[in-house]
Order: sequence, then C-alpha cells, then structure tokens
Amino acid sequence: MAAGVNGAEVAKLFGVTPQHIYKMAASGSIPSFRIPGSVRFDPDEVAAWLKEKQAPAAASQRIGSPRVAAKFLV
Repeated sequence: MAAGVNGAEVAKLFGVTPQHIYKMAASGSIPSFRIPGSVRFDPDEVAAWLKEKQAPAAASQRIGSPRVAAKFLV
C-alpha cells in the first residue's frame, strides 16, 4: 500500500494553500487518512471525490457543447 500524497501536492493540483487542504481534511470535507505524524491523501480517493463533486454541478448546468461538459468530468 502506498503512503499517499501530502497536502502540499493536493493543494498544488487544486490551486489552493496546503493549509486549506488540511482544514478540509480535518473537517472531513476531503478524503484523507492519518499516519503517525502526518495527514496523507490517496490520489485515487481524491480523484473519485472530485469527480463526484463535479458531476452534479456539470449535470445541473445547461451546457450546449459536449466538449465544454467533458472538461468538468476529467
């Protein structure tokens, strides 16, 4: 089992600060797990969480172009 990625790596992908990611993890807003001395993130779980969060938003919008809709589900 991989040790996962750290909050700084997730923050860089999302364009937010690591502190914001760690606050989200502490509140349970983003999937994470603790190992002694740190909080880690499973990339597959974070990707699934992000797709779950994006899919309802994309589906609720009236988007005329399939290419535009597809960018929300990547």
